Amino acid sequence: AVGSIAGGAAMKYSDERLKVGLRKVGRAAGLDIFSFRWSKLAQANGAHARVEVSVMAQDAERIYPEAVGESEGFKTINLARLPMSVVSEMNRLGGLHA
Repeated sequence: AVGSIAGGAAMKYSDERLKVGLRKVGRAAGLDIFSFRWSKLAQANGAHARVEVSVMAQDAERIYPEAVGESEGFKTINLARLPMSVVSEMNRLGGLHA
C-alpha cells in the first residue's frame, strides 16, 4: 500500500478504487488477500507500477473497522490494527508474487 499519499505514517492507501488487475491470492482472518497494481490515478500520486499484495480497505472495514480510515476521499488501512495473521500472510504472499 502507498503510505506517502495516505496522510499518516501508519495509514496506507488500500482503497479498491485505486487498484487494478485484482487477483485473489489468499485469505487470512476472514479477509481475502489480492495481488494488484496501482491504478494510473494512484501512480500519478506517487505509487509505483509493480505488483503488490494486500487486502481491500472496504473488506477490512466490515470486519475490522478500527483498522480503516480515510484520506483525500479514499480508504486507508492501518496494518498494525489488523490481526498479525493477516499481515504475515500478506508478507508471505508478497514474496511469491513480487
